[in-house]
Amino acid sequence: YENAGTALVVVNAVFIGWQVQHFAKTHTSLAFRMPVEITFATLFLLEFLGKVYAWRWKLFDRGAHDDLYWNVFDLFVVSFMWLEISMELGIIPSSEMSSVSILRILRILRLVRVVKIMRTLKVFRELRLMILAISRGSLCLVWVIIVLSLAFYIFGVSLTQGANEKCPGVKSEEGVETELTKLCDSFGTLPKAILSLYAAMSGGISWIEPFNALYPLGPLYMSIFLFYTIFSIFAIANIITGIFVDSATQSSTIDHDSVIDAEMQKLEGFVQSIHKVFMDLDEDASGTISVSEFEQIVHNKNLAAYFSAMGLEITDVKSLIALMDRDKTGFLDIEEFLFGCLRLKGQARSLDLAKLSLQTEYMFETLEDICYLLKSNKGDAIVPAWHKVPAHHPVQETRS
Repeated sequence: YENAGTALVVVNAVFIGWQVQHFAKTHTSLAFRMPVEITFATLFLLEFLGKVYAWRWKLFDRGAHDDLYWNVFDLFVVSFMWLEISMELGIIPSSEMSSVSILRILRILRLVRVVKIMRTLKVFRELRLMILAISRGSLCLVWVIIVLSLAFYIFGVSLTQGANEKCPGVKSEEGVETELTKLCDSFGTLPKAILSLYAAMSGGISWIEPFNALYPLGPLYMSIFLFYTIFSIFAIANIITGIFVDSATQSSTIDHDSVIDAEMQKLEGFVQSIHKVFMDLDEDASGTISVSEFEQIVHNKNLAAYFSAMGLEITDVKSLIALMDRDKTGFLDIEEFLFGCLRLKGQARSLDLAKLSLQTEYMFETLEDICYLLKSNKGDAIVPAWHKVPAHHPVQETRS
C-alpha cells in the first residue's frame, strides 16, 4: 500500500512537470489533462479514505498515530485538488478574475503534493536522513541569519560612518570611476555596506575589492574590514558549518525508523558473517561442527581475526562449545552456533550482570541452608534454596 502511494506521487509529479512544459511551449493545455487530473484526484481520495477506514478517528490522534501532521497535509491536498477541479469545471461559481487568481494559487499549492513523497521514503534510509537533516537545519538557519545580520550591522555601521566623511558632495561621472565613487558605491549607505560585507563573505565578490574601496578612509577602516574578513570567514563560517554538521549527525540518532533500520542491517550482516564462518568450519558438510573442526578458529589466524573483528574472543574452545551446545550432543548445528555467537558477542550487558548477581544470591542462600541443616544434624532433610523459587522465575529458567 505504501509503495503504491509512492508510485502514485511520483507519476503525478512527472505529469505536473509535463503539463507545465507543454503549456510553456505551446500555450495550450494537454487535450487529456482534465480526465487525468480527475483520475489522480480520485486515486488520492481513495488512498486517504483507505487510511480513514483503517484508523478511524485515530488517524488524527497524535497519541495513537505518529503521522498526524502528514495526515492533515493529505486532507488539505485532496481538498485543494477537488476544489481546483470544481472551479475549472464551473461547478463552483466565481467571477472570471477571481477564478483566475484562485486557480493560480491552487496550481502552486498543487505542486506541494510532491512533498508527500517525503513521507513514503522510509525504505531509502540515506535520502530520508538527508531530508530530516534539512528540516532540522532549517531551525538552525534562523539563528544563523540572526548572527550574520548582527555582524553585518555592527561592521556596516562603523564602515558607513567612515564613508559619510568622504561621500557627501561626491558625484559620479558617467564612464569615470574614482576612488571616492568606489567607496560611496560600496559603503555610502548602510544597506550598501551590509550588501558589500555579505558579498565579501559569501564569495559574491572578492574581498579585496571592498578592501581597496576603503583606501580613501585610511589604514584604520581598512584594518576594520580586514578583521571582519578574518572573523567572518575563519570564525563564523566554520562555526556555522560545525553546527550544521552536528545537527545532521544527530538526525540519524533521533529518527526512530532510521535507528531500527540501522540495527536490522547490522544484525543481518552479523548473521550472514556467522553463517559464512559456519560453512567454512563444516569441512565434511554434515551440517554440524565438532570440537576438532571448531579448534580451527584458534589455529587459523584469519578466522581468529575475523571473530575478533565481530566482537567474539575465542580462547577456550571446549568451554565455548559447552556453552553453545544446548542439546549436549558434542556437536553444534547452525542454530546453536548462531545463537551462541549472538549471546557471546561483545562485552557483558547489564542484564547478564543482573542475572549473575541473582544466581549468586540464591547460591549463597542454598549454602546457608546446607550449613544450617548440617549443624542441626538434619542432613537428610536438606532442601536447596532454588526449590523455593517459583517455576517462572528467571533463576529457574536459567537453571533449566
